[in-house]
Amino acid sequence: MPDTEERKEIFKIYTASVSVSEEELETLACNSKNLSGYEIKKAVVSSLYDACEEGNTLSYKTILKNLNNITPYVLLEESNRLREWAKNNARKAS
Repeated sequence: MPDTEERKEIFKIYTASVSVSEEELETLACNSKNLSGYEIKKAVVSSLYDACEEGNTLSYKTILKNLNNITPYVLLEESNRLREWAKNNARKAS
């Protein structure tokens, strides 16, 4: 799972076309703690659909709302077990 800085970078990539402040990126990263990059992308894509349906542009608030609707594929217990395993058996992606 990506750490806070990595999640922040993921959000920067997916929100490059809209104005999102560093503080908002930090909030998004903190509110997506147990989500994978794919799940973050899923929240942003859902937010784009919501914005289009409402006649708005993508916004920080819409993304934050959709983050709360995403269920992590890997449960917290499993995520912690995988992190422990990865410390000695895997290389970080970044």
